[in-house]
Amino acid sequence: MVFYIINKNGGYKQVSPYCKKQTLKKMNENDFILNASRTHLSDDNISVLKDLSCQNIDWSSFAEKASILGVATLIYYSLTSHGLSQLIPSNIYKRFQENYYRVARENSIFIDKIDKLSRIIKDKIILLKGADLIQTLYPNIALRSMCDIDILVEKERVKDIWNKLKSNGYIQILLPPKSTVHNKRMNYKHMDYKHMHLPALYDGKCCVEVHWNLFELQDFYNVTKMAWKTAISLDSNNKIHRLSNEFLLIHLCSHFYCHTKSIPILRMLCDINELILKQGDTIDWIEINEICADSELKNEVVTVLTYAHVLLKTPVPANFLNDKLINENSINLDSLLKVRHVTLQNKKNTLRLYFSTLRSLDKSTDKLIFVFRTFIPVKEWMNAKYNTKTVSELGLAYFKYWSYLFKRHILKKDIDIGN
Repeated sequence: MVFYIINKNGGYKQVSPYCKKQTLKKMNENDFILNASRTHLSDDNISVLKDLSCQNIDWSSFAEKASILGVATLIYYSLTSHGLSQLIPSNIYKRFQENYYRVARENSIFIDKIDKLSRIIKDKIILLKGADLIQTLYPNIALRSMCDIDILVEKERVKDIWNKLKSNGYIQILLPPKSTVHNKRMNYKHMDYKHMHLPALYDGKCCVEVHWNLFELQDFYNVTKMAWKTAISLDSNNKIHRLSNEFLLIHLCSHFYCHTKSIPILRMLCDINELILKQGDTIDWIEINEICADSELKNEVVTVLTYAHVLLKTPVPANFLNDKLINENSINLDSLLKVRHVTLQNKKNTLRLYFSTLRSLDKSTDKLIFVFRTFIPVKEWMNAKYNTKTVSELGLAYFKYWSYLFKRHILKKDIDIGN
């Protein structure tokens, strides 16, 4: 017997019964994830989810995808709050539940650290990405995982503030530890520190990145200056701020766009979807269009909003959609999963990033410490990364770390740290 899979453009291809079954399984998994990854489920979402739960789904694959794409906690919340927990297997639901409470614990630590930062830094700071969103966009702090705390400060003050944190116990590191408050994805950030932020600092529990630019491209710095002026205060002391909705949307879009060839995850698009669904009536789209006068920045925003519209049905004005991209029928969940794998070019970028970071440091002592800590990380970092508890285990862990550096950056093998 012959089967055909019909695509959105009306074309079709012949497949075997087995391939058809596997393809439908994958489509069902993807559709379930896309319909459940939101804080509020519409009647249409609920209807689709109930129908899909009765279809042929590889639930193990579904759970793995949801975790990789960063939406397991969001799915747990949406199913629970709408009384739909029975739609997924109980063991998967329990796993998502455990992840939900783990993220809640981790994010509570981040919130405490944000308060600590506000006491150390006397200047105005703007919370970026998760540090802002878990407090202002999502119903509770468990819905959106975080890798670190990102703050924006004035360009002229960035190194003074960075050094102030170092003098208050923060340690400069090359790679953050995989502890209870960390995620391996942070190991693969490919950013030019000279154009965006200084090296990450670690205080034993979480990392902080001090940004002076919202964008990787120096050409967009004028937009950062505009965003700084319109930031909204979050505290009575007028120290902690968040971006206005317009600049927040632009920043989230640019952030996702910069990850489309490295580690794009659905969670980033969910941030955009939630923002537009909840603040869409107050977002000034004309202002966004004016802010994005640079054609490249407008292209970034339009491309990412098109992704959100296609995948999550995010309501986006027609002039912010790329019809050509939609008609190419290339936007799907599997495309996000494919580009997560680190390529050889990514590894080359890692070395370029390292030397760029080294050049960005002014003091010779900072340069020496940076190089030294690349090869001899602090023992707290090693304990967290390799789960060491004794001196002998710590010594062995250093050999494993050096082996990782050699295999990853000399032999160019695609391995994770700790392997």
